[in-house]
Amino acid sequence: MDNKVSIKERIGYAFGGLGQQLANKTVSQYLLVFFTNCLLLNPLTAGAIFMWGRVVDAITDIIMANISDKTKTKFGTYRPYILWGTIPLALTFVFAFFCPEFVRANGKTIVWAYIFYFLEASVFNTITGMNYGALASAVTTDPQERSKLGSARNIGESAATLIISAFFMSTVTKYGGQNEPKGWLVIGIVFAVLICAGYYICTFLVKEKIEVVSKKDIRPFSERIKVINGNTPFWGIIVNMLLLNFIAVFGGTFFAYYCMYNLKHPEWISGLATIGGVAGIVAAFFFVVPLTKKIEKRQLMALGYILYIIGSLLLIIFNSRTGAILFQLFTGVANSFCFSAIWAAVPDMCDYGAWKNGVSSPGLLYSICMFVLKVVVGFASYGVGAILNATGFDATAGLNQAAAVVKGINISMGVVPIILGVIAIAATFMMKAIDKKNMPTYRNKEQKPAEE
Repeated sequence: MDNKVSIKERIGYAFGGLGQQLANKTVSQYLLVFFTNCLLLNPLTAGAIFMWGRVVDAITDIIMANISDKTKTKFGTYRPYILWGTIPLALTFVFAFFCPEFVRANGKTIVWAYIFYFLEASVFNTITGMNYGALASAVTTDPQERSKLGSARNIGESAATLIISAFFMSTVTKYGGQNEPKGWLVIGIVFAVLICAGYYICTFLVKEKIEVVSKKDIRPFSERIKVINGNTPFWGIIVNMLLLNFIAVFGGTFFAYYCMYNLKHPEWISGLATIGGVAGIVAAFFFVVPLTKKIEKRQLMALGYILYIIGSLLLIIFNSRTGAILFQLFTGVANSFCFSAIWAAVPDMCDYGAWKNGVSSPGLLYSICMFVLKVVVGFASYGVGAILNATGFDATAGLNQAAAVVKGINISMGVVPIILGVIAIAATFMMKAIDKKNMPTYRNKEQKPAEE
């Protein structure tokens, strides 16, 4: 069995990360702005759409994993779903950032928003994204090679972040600003094409070489769920998924509002966010893989959390364009470290669970991680809407929001990440069982775990 990950496969997996991140981050970071500023939905209503959509999305991930792990085709277990789910994902992505005039005229804007957000996030993003993530387990079992895949994914995601930062809001602004629908539709179509390109390149360059779920492992859900028994790294990853994505969503979504209403320069959004995207790509290219050779993945995550904390402190201290630049620099690198490390650790956690419990179900474990991720994104987005609503946000007031709104944005971007970052650093110690020194034990199929 060839356990090496070729350059072609790394490039393909990076393109998959590009497609997934364009679909995920654009929606989580800017769809709420579209809902509040273009569709003029109440922030609390807009946040509720995100929350319930992500709850449904999380449930469909579990269902999709149950289907995927039982799939056996010549094209593989996970790739067929990426192949056939991409076009519907791209179409619903476009419609999520668009609302026809006749829908607005009939007062059905909320219905339209619910339908297409649910279809994009809860159905087709699940079909493609869940299987893209689980694909890594079918490519290699070597931990260092998986780190390369994790780094490749992070490079693709960082490239997507850079594209989003540089072009999304600048295109919206070019075609009339956040209150006009044309710019949202134009950039939505462009990004949909890029999503298709990313996923299809991944599908055809990355091959499934490992049967991660053998016929004997195709068991009822009640048996496969036992893979989490005694799997402490699983719980460590779950807690970190929760905290990391809450930090990322709050920082990313509130940053657009921060530029508009705290700095009063909406035209700075793209330029400042691009700084974070470039910082993330540089970190992914030059630091992630070398660091994972020297330190544990959980330690790389802890380093990322420290950078989050520093970036948030600098934003509080300066509360200006300088603070925003420093915030983007530090959080850009932090995103690169944390997300590449946690996704590279997921296949190791799957192996540990299989060794510990005698059953392999990477699709199920990955879907549970995605369940947590999506529920957190939903509740974090709802939290953004709730904070804006509670502080008196008014989309029709232009850049002159109430002082309470400005203060709420400051606290949400500065204080919240610091508190969650400290908790997350402690949670990384729950992943010690999959440190490099322990790998020979849980990768030895003949060596059974001690009875507890």
